[in-house]
Amino acid sequence: MIRTLIIAGAIVASTATAQAREECYGTWPGYAGIENLRLATVNPAKAFFHGADEKPTTAYVLKGDELLVFETEGAFVCAAFVSRKGDFTSGWLKSDVLTLHDVTAPKLEDWLGDWNSTKWQNLTLSKGKQPGWIHVSGEAYWAMNEENARNGALHEGGVDGEGPLENGQVGFTQMNDESYKPWSEVAKDAYDCAILVKVLSRNYLMAEDSGNCGGHNVRFTGFYARGKVPFE
Repeated sequence: MIRTLIIAGAIVASTATAQAREECYGTWPGYAGIENLRLATVNPAKAFFHGADEKPTTAYVLKGDELLVFETEGAFVCAAFVSRKGDFTSGWLKSDVLTLHDVTAPKLEDWLGDWNSTKWQNLTLSKGKQPGWIHVSGEAYWAMNEENARNGALHEGGVDGEGPLENGQVGFTQMNDESYKPWSEVAKDAYDCAILVKVLSRNYLMAEDSGNCGGHNVRFTGFYARGKVPFE
């Protein structure tokens, strides 16, 4: 819990630093560095994130933590860490404290289970009815703030369907009759709820949706860590 609070504070602090380089965010799969996405493992007992001015912040990761790495600039990489509670932090890390890995196709069992991107987004992946298919279900919420959420002023959405595991990802458009419609056809109907899921490793999943799977501002798009954080 202490670590979570430190990280949350560091995100705010890092945005106020002098701009010696671009800020590193990486919070969205549409982030500019996503085409070069790699994974990394932390080597020292503790490694601190750096701000845009290259000064260390108070946010850190620990030995053995797996990170998402979006781009390299000089001696630094833009990286992000998602905890099992969905807490997200990103920033610049010195590349010499990391061991980099390419994203490779995970095994089928690496897909299965609960995934979360904060308590506002949860997905569950299980085996589909057909061999090689993955069933994706989940719920997402959005509220203006925590107080509104507690008072019930929130928007919600859901997804439930399955599709074939092809090219390392699963995508489908949610149909009322539960028939299969590929993600690639979502552009034909701007009002369809569709989702595309890619598992990056045993620890990370990336999802993108059509923006039509729930109420106002409800999205499944984001990076997910293993585990489920119940919405209360």
